[in-house]
Amino acid sequence: MQGMRRFPFFDKDLVTTPISPTEIPFFEKLKLKCATSGRGSIILSEEGSGIVSLVDQSFQAVQFQAYDQALEHMQLACDRNILVTVGRDSNSESTIVKLWNMGTRDSSGAPNLVSQIQVDVKGSYNIPVNCLAVTPDISHIALGMVNGIVISITGDLMRDKGTKVKKIAAYQNSIIGLSFKSQPPAMHLFVATIDAVVVVTLHANSEPAQVILDPESSGQTLAPTTPPTCVTMSDDKQFVVGKDEAIYFYDTEGKGGCSAFEGNKKLMTWFRGYLIVVGPQPIPEHQRASPIAAAPRADILTIYDLKNKFIAYPPENQTTKDNWVISHVVSEWGKVYVFTQEGKVYRLEEKDMQTKLELLFKKNLFNIAIDLASSQKADNQSSIVTETYKKHGDHLYSKGDFDGAIDQYVKTIGTLEPSYVIMKFLDAQRIKNLTKYLQQLHKEGRANADHTTLLLNCYTKLKKESKLSKFLQNDSSEAIFDIETAIKVCRQAGYFDNALFLAKKKKQHEWYLKILIEDKADYDLALDYIESLPFAQAESNMKKYGKTLVTAVPEKATKLIMNLCLNYTPVALPTAASPPTSQSTSTASIFAAAASTTSTAASAASSLLSSLNPLTQLDKASGSISAALDLSGLPPIVIGPLVTNNTASTTPTAPGTSVPAAPALSSSISVATKVEAIPKRVERANPEEFIHLFVDRPGSLIAFLEFITARCPSDSSLMYDTLLELYLRELSESVSVPSPENTGTTATTSTTTTVNLPEIPTMETSSASLTADEKSRRAFNLLTDPSAHYDPDHALVLCQTYGFKQGVLYLLEKLQLYHEIIQYYMENEDYEPLIKACAKYGEKDSNLWIEVLSFLSSRPNCQQYVEEVLSMIDQPSTTEYEQSHARDDQLPPRSLVPPLMVIQILAQKPTTTLGVVKDYISRILNQENKILQADLVRIRTLKEETEKMQTEIEELRTAPRIFQLSKCSSCQNPLELPAVHFLCMHSFHQRCLSDEQGCPVCTPTNREIVNRHKALLKDAHDHKTFFWQLDQTPDGFTTVSDYFGRGIFQVLQEPGSSTGASAAASQTTSTTASRTRAGRV
Repeated sequence: MQGMRRFPFFDKDLVTTPISPTEIPFFEKLKLKCATSGRGSIILSEEGSGIVSLVDQSFQAVQFQAYDQALEHMQLACDRNILVTVGRDSNSESTIVKLWNMGTRDSSGAPNLVSQIQVDVKGSYNIPVNCLAVTPDISHIALGMVNGIVISITGDLMRDKGTKVKKIAAYQNSIIGLSFKSQPPAMHLFVATIDAVVVVTLHANSEPAQVILDPESSGQTLAPTTPPTCVTMSDDKQFVVGKDEAIYFYDTEGKGGCSAFEGNKKLMTWFRGYLIVVGPQPIPEHQRASPIAAAPRADILTIYDLKNKFIAYPPENQTTKDNWVISHVVSEWGKVYVFTQEGKVYRLEEKDMQTKLELLFKKNLFNIAIDLASSQKADNQSSIVTETYKKHGDHLYSKGDFDGAIDQYVKTIGTLEPSYVIMKFLDAQRIKNLTKYLQQLHKEGRANADHTTLLLNCYTKLKKESKLSKFLQNDSSEAIFDIETAIKVCRQAGYFDNALFLAKKKKQHEWYLKILIEDKADYDLALDYIESLPFAQAESNMKKYGKTLVTAVPEKATKLIMNLCLNYTPVALPTAASPPTSQSTSTASIFAAAASTTSTAASAASSLLSSLNPLTQLDKASGSISAALDLSGLPPIVIGPLVTNNTASTTPTAPGTSVPAAPALSSSISVATKVEAIPKRVERANPEEFIHLFVDRPGSLIAFLEFITARCPSDSSLMYDTLLELYLRELSESVSVPSPENTGTTATTSTTTTVNLPEIPTMETSSASLTADEKSRRAFNLLTDPSAHYDPDHALVLCQTYGFKQGVLYLLEKLQLYHEIIQYYMENEDYEPLIKACAKYGEKDSNLWIEVLSFLSSRPNCQQYVEEVLSMIDQPSTTEYEQSHARDDQLPPRSLVPPLMVIQILAQKPTTTLGVVKDYISRILNQENKILQADLVRIRTLKEETEKMQTEIEELRTAPRIFQLSKCSSCQNPLELPAVHFLCMHSFHQRCLSDEQGCPVCTPTNREIVNRHKALLKDAHDHKTFFWQLDQTPDGFTTVSDYFGRGIFQVLQEPGSSTGASAAASQTTSTTASRTRAGRV
């Protein structure tokens, strides 16, 4: 006790009644026997009487008679609010236990008696009860007798049913204390006698079991003057026994610790974790032998905080005026009440936590303050503890103890704003302390991006590379710091390898690639890493860094892009090694395992590339890019019309030109070779999104586009347009394209331009090694490839821009721009190709002849070409429609251009002589004469047929018909009545006829004629077909007259016109058949 610090944490005052300061309170008149408290009341009993006083917070009392004679003990069971009293009545020699319900009271305020139990146990008659123990739920009551007997009362005590009263133990000496401790399913009863401490275990269905907890106390007695209240039960359910030399603690397993508090212990109790001890004042050593030592002495009250090891109410606080003799100590309403034998009541009230802490702060007792705040059970406990640590840290900081201060500040993490501490240690000399705080801040997950930045900067300032690496590779928590911030700081400080390791460990792919490409320029490793990522991430990163990678390592980057666009499969990287411990460590040290697996990685790359179907190498004569990607041995790819190796074939050419056949791509390709089916894949990138990456590498772009267009044909025109533009650009840079008339002959070749890219010569310089003819053939093959989905209009612009005449003519023909083709030849005065083109396209558009004839007749020295044109115009020509609808009796076809128009054109040209047109006019006149004679013959034939038909109709109307058939036209049996005769001269039995009207023999033919007539009328009103035929035929008059005959203008005539009546009569004649019976003829 002497080693403990002492603090005045309790205030004492005298309790008075509020009625009148001069009135003597009731408790000053009482001589207390026992006292207890709980549930908002202090319960007192007077010695020598059975009266119980219930005192409220204002110290107003309600009294009731509990026993006729003395009340010996009482205790309140707080859980059930039941007061248990032990005493004697005049009508019984036995001890009586009564239970009072404090929750229900009568009109006078006295509690209702619930039950009473008479203790009739052998050896207990007229024996005083020395102590009482009650469980909070009234399940067990124990009585300790003066003669050493322990009596247990169990059962339904509230209803006084099934109550069992029995003796459970007996000892030689008096019982000085009892206490229950519940440990289901057993109930433990601590028993203290003068010479032993025993625990009795009570079971429902077995005999009590006793265990001596303090066998060493055998023969060692407590002080004879020690009262029974010198034992108590602590807040943590330990049995406490007070002896002169110390206070001992016991649990069910044996003796626990002890506190060496010397002196006689008169009374002990617990209050909010404090141990309250009452004992007589000690006798000074020099007076112990004098008669004064035997005189009565006043008591002292001491309050101990055993957990924090200090005295909260020391004896020094008790002045000489406090010569009190304490009889009882109880606690209620958060205060301690001390009753003295003089009838005084003192109130001890604990100071609030803030006051206690301020008192400790003034004395710089921060450790005690921290312990006290930590043990405080309050809602604001954490804030109080944090404030205590903060003040302790501030105190140490002011004294210059920065290490101690940071230790205190670390304990405030989570409640104190970190900026308060960081601002104190931003000085360069205190970075070490700041680092410690920031480390703990990250460890507890309270750091933000700024804290991470600051910590990493501290590591770099202190040159603590090992700690930096350890911090970055900490696996104890996945999110103790902000990853992006850590990477940024490492990059700014130049710790690229650490940043690289961290980015890979945390799968920050974008940061990993950014460091490899922008900081370390390790493009090969960057490509390997991209190739190991899932498709979506590999695609996005390639789009982001593809331009840089294609520029630096075009061959490898192009392979990866091809893989993404075809059938991407991630390739696993070797396991990375631990992060570097110093900045001098290279990137290879991070991936130490990668060095030992070079061959494995190479084979994996080879396997990956083998899964592709790349552009097979073309030799110099092939007119395409070489296999710079080294992807030989894969399925062949065909671009445009190709032939087998060393085999010639004719490709489509422009009018009047011929182009040599393109050689084969490789010896493995044949005409019948088809591109193999692409394996089914889940994801594939859009090749168009990668075209812009090759802006500085046209050779790589050509290889990429050739590969994609061959392996993955697309309906999009962008790739084909781009590839064509690249072909034409290379062609224009190397040679002037020959004109169409000498295409296929020796081409005029200019100086070849070679791109200087030594790092990948096979990809970039292969195009430069091609001749002009090969480049021209390559571009033309692309234009004529039926699988190439380029935009013809855009391709035409490109060919015109780069002067590729062969492509211009082909595209003009493909777009059916025949006038532009003719115009092109006329501008270049190419007369023979002009006439050939006109002969080829003139049947589709006769105006071409007019344009060519006008052009040639206006040129001097072109008389022979005019005669050739006139001879070709004079040849009759029929369109495809006319050929399909030709009849044997149809007139011969007319010439391509009306003769009158030809004569008018030539007459306007002064250079045209009569000798040029003499033969033409002669031929035209003979042709017209033949047509005239044919028309006269046809008119005569039609007229005769018409007269014959009119005569036959007239006979049908006027002349009688004689039916001479003797057999039925259906069954061929002899004709019998009733019979039916038709005007078509067919006769039938009536039974052989169906319900259908008309002759069964002639009706099908008549119906076919009717349907044909209806179809003609329907076609006559099909204006779309009419105008289409009008555009297709060179003789529009014939088409109009044909449709006029079908009745296209019939809707414009009056309903009663002769034409309409004639058509109706014709239809009636062809469909009507008179049906008569033989008896009515």
